[in-house]
Formats: sequence, C-alpha cells, structure tokens
Amino acid sequence: MHQRTRNHTAFPGGALRFWAAVLLALPAIALSSRAQDEPVTDAVARAFLVYTGAAEATPAPTSVAAREFTVSVASGGSDPAPKSAAAREFTVSVGANTAETPPRDAVAREFTVLVGDPAVLFPPNDAVAREFTVLVGDPAVLFPPDDAVAREFTVYIPQPDLEATSFSYTGVVDRGMTLDLTWGVRNNGPKDAGSGWDDCVYLSASATDLQNALPLICEPSPESLTAGTGYGRTAEAVVPEEIDGGTYYLVFKTDGGEAVGEDNELNNTVVRGPFSIANINEGEPQRVLPELDVIFVSTEFGSDDTGFGTLDAPLKGLTLAVNHAATYASGARPVEVRVSSGVYDEAFTLPTNVKLFGANPFDPSETVLRPPPLALKDNGNTVVYIGGTADSALRDLTISLENSKGVTDATLVMIDGADVAVDNVVLEGADASGSLGMMIAGVGASDARITRTTFRGLDAGAMTSGAAPVLTRNTFESVAGDAITVLSAKGAGADLTPQLGDAADGGTGYNYFEDVGGYFINNESQNEVQAEQNDWGIYEEAAIGEQMFGAVGFVPFLGQAVVVPTLFVTVLNADTNAPVASAEVRVSPGFIQPVRGNDNGVYTITYVTPGVYTLQVNAAGYFPKSSTASVTGSASAETTVMLVPDGTLAGSLPVSQSGDQNANGVLELGELLRIIQFYNVPRFRCAAGTEDGYAVGPGDTYSCRSHTADYNPTDWRLSLSETLRAVQMFNLRSYTRCESAEDGYCPGG
Repeated sequence: MHQRTRNHTAFPGGALRFWAAVLLALPAIALSSRAQDEPVTDAVARAFLVYTGAAEATPAPTSVAAREFTVSVASGGSDPAPKSAAAREFTVSVGANTAETPPRDAVAREFTVLVGDPAVLFPPNDAVAREFTVLVGDPAVLFPPDDAVAREFTVYIPQPDLEATSFSYTGVVDRGMTLDLTWGVRNNGPKDAGSGWDDCVYLSASATDLQNALPLICEPSPESLTAGTGYGRTAEAVVPEEIDGGTYYLVFKTDGGEAVGEDNELNNTVVRGPFSIANINEGEPQRVLPELDVIFVSTEFGSDDTGFGTLDAPLKGLTLAVNHAATYASGARPVEVRVSSGVYDEAFTLPTNVKLFGANPFDPSETVLRPPPLALKDNGNTVVYIGGTADSALRDLTISLENSKGVTDATLVMIDGADVAVDNVVLEGADASGSLGMMIAGVGASDARITRTTFRGLDAGAMTSGAAPVLTRNTFESVAGDAITVLSAKGAGADLTPQLGDAADGGTGYNYFEDVGGYFINNESQNEVQAEQNDWGIYEEAAIGEQMFGAVGFVPFLGQAVVVPTLFVTVLNADTNAPVASAEVRVSPGFIQPVRGNDNGVYTITYVTPGVYTLQVNAAGYFPKSSTASVTGSASAETTVMLVPDGTLAGSLPVSQSGDQNANGVLELGELLRIIQFYNVPRFRCAAGTEDGYAVGPGDTYSCRSHTADYNPTDWRLSLSETLRAVQMFNLRSYTRCESAEDGYCPGG
C-alpha cells in the first residue's frame, strides 16, 4: 500500500469538477465548524438591533419592527465593531424569505451573518448574499439615537439546491408508446427542502424552453429532503397519440412548478433526445418496425424513413435503433445492434439489455461515434449514457470529441448503476477542455467490466464513485490530468473501490499507463485501492509511488519488477505438421480474449497467472479440439495442439461458388444480393439449413468452409474488393472453376 499526502493540484478537468459536485455527498462548509475549531476567547458579547425593512434608511424609520440578536466580535475594545473585525458566526432573527428587502410582516427565521469582509473570509459558495444595514447604538434604547453608527453587513441566506442528478428511459418515443422512466434528485444546498414540489417529465419541441411543453407525468416530492441527501424514482408515461410530427425532446425537471426557493435553478433539468416523430398522412398506414434479435444500422445504406433494421433494409440512425430495441429487449431476450463502418454524428442513451457492436472487432476505428456540439448538449453533455441495472454491452468502436470543438466538460461514456461490458473501445478526447473518458457510479455498476479500452487525449481518464467495476487490460495514454480517480462516496457503496488488479486473479490488472500528466490513481476515498499487476510505464517503486495519491496497493507491478508469464499455443495440421494460420484459440478460466490468426500457427496469450487452463481450438476445415496447459510460477509455458482435417471441408474448392445456390454456373441477382448482405455486416458464420449454409453474425466458423467469396484473406468477413469480385461475376453472367484465378473461379463461360 502507498499512502501519500497530496502536495500538488492534479489537473482536474471541468468534467471532474462537475461529477465531483454531483456525486460526492460533501456537506456545505459550515461556519459553526470554524467557530468550534477556533474558539473566540477575547470576544465581547454585544446586543444590537437589526431593522429588517427599508434597509437603505439610516437610521431606520420607527415604524419598522426591530429584532434583537447577539454577536461575538474580536477586539472587544472596539465599539462598534469595524468592518475589518474577524468574521464570526452569529444568528439573526429577521423577516425572512428570498426577497431582497424582507417585508415587514415576514416570518422571522434564522440566518448566518458574517461580520467582516465576506469576500475574503470563507463565505459559503452555495449561499445567497443579501445586504442589510445594521444600526449599532445603545442597546438599551428600543430605537437607536440619532448618533448611532450605521454598519453594512452581508447576510447569507441558506437555501436548498435541488439537482436532477440522472434521468433515463427505455422505450420508443413515438405516438402511443409507453416509456419506463428513471430519475434521481439530490439536495446539494445547505438547507433542507420541505415538501410540496413535483418531479415532471415533459415532451418538448425545445430542449431549453418548457413554456409550451407537454407534461407526460408529474410525481409529488417526498415529505422533505435533507441537505446532502437524494432519492431515486421510477414511473411509466405514455406518449399521446394526438401530437404533431416533428422533433421532440424528453425533459426531466425536478420542482417543475418552482415551488421551492433555490439559489440555483439551472441544475433542475436533464434532457434526452432529440427524437423524430413522423407526420401522419391520412390514408397511409404507419410504418411499424419488426421485433428483431439483431438490428442492423448503416450510415451509408440505411434509412430511418424506409428501413426496418433488417440486413437488407438497415436503419440509418443509432438513436432510432437502440430506442426500438428497448421496446422489447429483456433479460431473456437481449437485443444486438450491429453498426456498419462509418461515422455516426449522434449521442444517445444505451438502454437495458441492448448490446451495441461496431463493425470490426479487429479495428474499432472503423465505427466512430462523433456527435456535434448540439447533439452532445442534448444528451446531457454525454456521448453515450448507460443507465439501468441489467445487461448491456458496448464493443468494437471509437467514441470521439473530434466533432465537438468548443464543447467543454463533456463525458464520453457515463455508466450510471448499470451492469455493462465495455470492450475494445477507443475513447478519444481530442484534447477537448474538461473531457472525461468514463464515469462509473452506483452500486449496480459494480458488475461492470471495462476491458481493452483506450483512454486517449483526455483531461481525465476514468472516474468511479460508490462502485467496484473491473478495469483490466486498458490503456491510458496522453491524459492531461489523473488517469483514474476514485471519489469518496456516502451511503450505499461508500466502501466500494474499483478492481484494478489482484496478483492472484488473472482477470484483473494488466492496465498500461503512458504520458499521464496527473496521478496514475487519485484515491480520494477512505478505502484502499488494490492495483497490482499493472504496467505503469516506469519500473521503480518509489517513482511509481510519487504518481499515486491516497491508499493504493500497487506492488507487485509489471515490467522490470515482475516477469509476466506468457502461454504460447502452436496449432499444427495433424496430417502434415504444417502450421494452421486461421485458427481461433479460446482460454478459460479468466477474462482472456480469444486469439485469432497467425501465419506461423503460434498463438500468444499474454498476462496469464499460474494455473491450469483449458484451451478450445477451432479452425475452418478442421475438427475442433480441446486441450489443457499449465503455467507455473513466473515462467512462460508452451503447448502444441494438433488439429485433424475434416475431409468434407478440406481439399480443393468446389466446382460451384458458395453464392451460386442452385449450382447452375450463373450468379443471379438474388444470389448477388445475398453476398452483399454479408459485406454489410461485421462477420458471418456457418449455419446449416439456410439457403447457402451461412448466417450473419459471429459464431461457428469451424464446422464448414468459409464462403468462396471470402478469399483474400479468409477471415469470415467480406471486404469491398471481395464483394466487387462477386459483382464482376454477376455482370458477366457466368463463371467456371479455374486454378489460375485469384479466387479459383474465372468469370465468363
């Protein structure tokens, strides 16, 4: 463990400041604590009169009600106390509400008054400043004589501060659809909030102006909300049938009727959207999207007006796709959203039980989420918000702020109490001011796993609060501030910290850090963070310790301090001893990614811990095989797996192409379109019983030969050049088998 006192200010980033304010249950600074820590021994108690009306009059008119109070001031010989007197807390009973000049009939309340210069002496940041004139004179006289000295003091009136901390929904925002709503509210002010306000969700044509918004639901507040506490709610709402087509937003607002006097009304709302609701043309049926287990999205070939999310009619927008998936996705029926290559200028909420996959598991840069400033703002300054508690996934894509120039304090991924798997994702901040890669909050997020994710060009990398997610095999590079920040939390989850590395668990650790401007780990909680088996980019314990704040256990670490065991699996043809270059090697137990493709037939699994592992080896044209391998101590291990060729799969190419379903030597239009379908998806697989023996999506790639169109290389996905070769065959109407051609087939008769 390394314990260190912070002696410099790490680059926090605006996003860090924002989420710290939202998620830390820190009480407002109380003046009473200053008084308790520094008791006043030389103060003289004096009685004064405060006039609560007509503050500009000196002296106050006799018709104004007087209230008595006592103040302790330093330098008792000074009468009255000068403005430079030390600030001390005392209580004033004055006519009180939020009015600048309290009315004469106002109910008396207690306020805190600072005697001295409040601009210098720690006024609470969340207090409202009100100026009153205090007449200091003979306290025995009900109304001070004419020679009384007038002094101006600033009165800070504590107020509640209701904040909408979260808002999410599942369902499709369209006519007649039911939405499941979830929201959270917190009182960040120094004063308790009484009852009497409503939490409302609106359907609005504007993200900022609710004057003409349609209330979908309003729920009454709890009886009261103590300062520093919060609550969460769920509800259902139905989108009315009788609304015009157009662009809409879902807006949640706590204290929708503004019944609570607050210092800050700007943090009462959270906006989701925009959503497009089509116009209804009389006599034309409305388009109904089908319920699909896999929804396809393509920015190039898709359409939100005519598409259905099927392979041959993909949708264009990610927001529409995930919202539609949310209408029927469940734990028993999760829905995949498959996104083709391209750039998507959207920010959205990823619903419960929806898994979003990019186009290429080997290159996440092929699918890019790059929202413009307006889309980012409309989604709460977050690119992808993941709420709820059930299973979700985000994989194989890049999320970037490159198109959000000028936006500050943006968060790329917000995980709000969600059980989600984030894998093979690049979070690119593009050096945007205040950018935060990922925020993980809430006890429900303790089942989240963040793996093989790159945090790059950010002000702050990852931040956690009240959660224990696993972060393993991630890369933090070019982070201006802290790579990982663990915030202090209260209530449920107060004792939780992220799982960053346990030397006894190969499914944790192995994160890599390079060019980090702040701390590697900034632990602001009271709990120790375990972060063993990580590569810090430096390899001296003392130097690593200088990059830690708080209680962090980082020994043993990778690099010069630890020899990292590696498992080498050689896969050979059992008949010829030739290397098998197209195999897939899966290793269990532990969260270890499959290894695929090696020209020499040697498959390398790094960062394994001592133990016995089960290997599952698959390759097209061979029977699958299971084997075991043992790793002992810190030494690397080697094993060889011999695959037996399947005579029905190996050997020369068939006379007919895989796409020629009726084997007539002609590639027909329907057969060509089927090949184009495989081009539009990330991967395809073996599937007995279909028209050509294949199906879209990952899966079985060893019980059949790959499609004959998949030849350069054979990787179970069709490239543009391979697809154009099929178009060439179609244009020339026929083909023949010939060994000299690039794919084994010559166009023409």
